[in-house]
Amino acid sequence: MQHSTGCRLIGKRPVMSHHTQEQRNKAECVMEFYQRVVIENNFEVAPQYIKEPYIQHNAKVANGLAGLILFAKGLTEKYPGMTYEFKRIFVDGDYVILHSHVITKTGQRGVAVIDMFRLDGDKLAEHWDVIQNIPETTLNGNPMV
Repeated sequence: MQHSTGCRLIGKRPVMSHHTQEQRNKAECVMEFYQRVVIENNFEVAPQYIKEPYIQHNAKVANGLAGLILFAKGLTEKYPGMTYEFKRIFVDGDYVILHSHVITKTGQRGVAVIDMFRLDGDKLAEHWDVIQNIPETTLNGNPMV
């Protein structure tokens, strides 16, 4: 069952031609989790992606599946038109690192987000993230995403 939140995933998925099939599977697991659980708020499928006890390193999110769902619900309620654009994805062993451009409100520059997940088998077991506002200009002239 797909839920309508107004949130959406935009752009193309990052190219993963240099990854092995096992690495591509891990990357797809993370991107599919974002699409189905975070963007679509399809929380019924969340246990398919999450390994308990799920360890969370974001100071604003509780450990475990329940903490993750509570955070995702709050995010899409607060920012119903939020968009995610996956820019880059890296896989190293059991770790998947996702670089994204997230816009919470139309017309704003948004934030650059780095999410790092540790997978246990084919499930997400641990999460870290770093979020930085995108300024109007940068001293170096380089884009952040």
